[in-house]
Amino acid sequence: MATYIMANPQLILEFNRSLMRLLRPDHLRDESYVTDTIYKSITHPDTGYAALVVPDNFTRVNVHPEADGSRLRDMLDIFVADAGMTQQESDDLFDAAMTAKGGSIDILENIPASWGPYVLTQAEAEAAGWFPDPPEV
Repeated sequence: MATYIMANPQLILEFNRSLMRLLRPDHLRDESYVTDTIYKSITHPDTGYAALVVPDNFTRVNVHPEADGSRLRDMLDIFVADAGMTQQESDDLFDAAMTAKGGSIDILENIPASWGPYVLTQAEAEAAGWFPDPPEV
C-alpha cells in the first residue's frame, strides 16, 4: 500500500528531485549517478494532476549530513507563492528537514496541515479514479 501526495504536475518532478537531494546532495553526485528522484509519481488519467507515490514501507528519507536543502527551500517557496501552503508551514518543513541531517525525516509525518486534502490513501486514490480499469481486450 501507499500514500499519494498530489501536487501541480509541472512541479512534481522537481519536488521529487528536491527530496532526493536531501538523501544525496548535488556535490556528492558524480556523472555515473543516475537516480534523480526518490519516489515514483503518477498522473491522474482524467485530470492530469500528479502525485508522489510514498510506499508505506518507505516514508522515512535519510538526510545526508551535508545536505543544504536549497532545492527543497526553492520548492517550498513556490508552494507558498502558489498559496499551496503557508510561510510558517514551509519554514517548519524546511527546519524539520535540516534538523534531520545525519538522520532521517518521515515524509508523511511532516505534511503541512494545508496539504491534508491533497494526501490520499490507496483506497481514496482508487475511488478518485487514479487507477483506471485496464481496457478490455
